[in-house]
Amino acid sequence: MDQAPVNPGDALAGQELKDQYQAQTYELLGLSEAEFVAMDPLEKNKLINSAYARMYEADPEALKWAGMVGFASEKAGVGMWQASWGAMAPDCASHAIGAPTGEEIYDSLAVGNAGIFNDMYWQHLAFEQGGLEEMQRAFEDGSLTEQELAAWTALSGAKQSLADANASGDEQAIAAAEDQIWEANGLLLAKEQGFVQDLIYDDHRDAFQWASSGMNPLGIDSPVPGGTDFATYREGKEGTDDLGDLDQRMGWITDVMLPEFRAYETNDQADMQAHLDEWTEEAPVAPLPFDCLY
Repeated sequence: MDQAPVNPGDALAGQELKDQYQAQTYELLGLSEAEFVAMDPLEKNKLINSAYARMYEADPEALKWAGMVGFASEKAGVGMWQASWGAMAPDCASHAIGAPTGEEIYDSLAVGNAGIFNDMYWQHLAFEQGGLEEMQRAFEDGSLTEQELAAWTALSGAKQSLADANASGDEQAIAAAEDQIWEANGLLLAKEQGFVQDLIYDDHRDAFQWASSGMNPLGIDSPVPGGTDFATYREGKEGTDDLGDLDQRMGWITDVMLPEFRAYETNDQADMQAHLDEWTEEAPVAPLPFDCLY
């Protein structure tokens, strides 16, 4: 399978902070940027999963996006493996009924997996090391968009609210602050999905429409263990099911997937920890350069 010659989400000229934290990301992975770009996507996926696990574990009260996207990244790796081994159907037969080829599936998953990581992980590093002040600096030098800054501003405020509520012991205030944490992470999810829409979904609409139809024997499962699949979420709703449609996908994520992940994180901590441990054991990365709090 061909790997994209460039890594989506690379810093542009003038984006000094983004470039700085991306360089730090590659250092944590033990690779140069060139090595990361050229790396086998399945091996790269293991590194990405491990990095997400380490980031979530550094601040599990706040960095819900990193935990949830770890499961999505793991699922992308499984999809790449299935596509590379022809686990769906022979390309020649499946393509005849409008299905994407194994190579198309593999390449789109590989580009999306690396692209999201390259676009979002450095932001988490910056936030954990410098807090909102660092994110404002990143916005000022063009490294962050207004949408991204708004999400990090909301998360910073929610973290402070949770710290204040925990100090007071007020259970209602704690619950309200936790809701704010999840809402802020939902803003990060919305940003991520807009990015990946431009990156892969718009260019592969026919493939995603087919994957969303009843002709796909595997269906589209939720990355959340035990979560509601896309077809079940879409039951009774108007229009043709299409995972490539941003509104449909965001509805699935915000209405179903995010609350199901919240419930999973709360009620199945042992199972979640087992996943995190597996990812870090498969591809260990260097210790993160902070102690959870900025």
